[in-house]
Amino acid sequence: MNENLSLLWEEVKKTYITQYPDDNCENLLRNSKAISFDDDKLTIIVANQMMRKLLLNRSTQLSAILSQQCSKPTAIDV
Repeated sequence: MNENLSLLWEEVKKTYITQYPDDNCENLLRNSKAISFDDDKLTIIVANQMMRKLLLNRSTQLSAILSQQCSKPTAIDV
């Protein structure tokens, strides 16, 4: 499951960077990691609170991409 979870998050990150190339958040996304997927919610960890805030600011777009990948409404928790 962890490998599938990592692959799913990698696809979400790649799609986000492709759709929002001017966002300059590649380092932020590169340093994030998916740790669990429960109840239609993907939980992501980051290094610190500043990175968490930056990722939360993008959660709507990331959740939309994730939902498309999963073919069902899916949220992101950081």
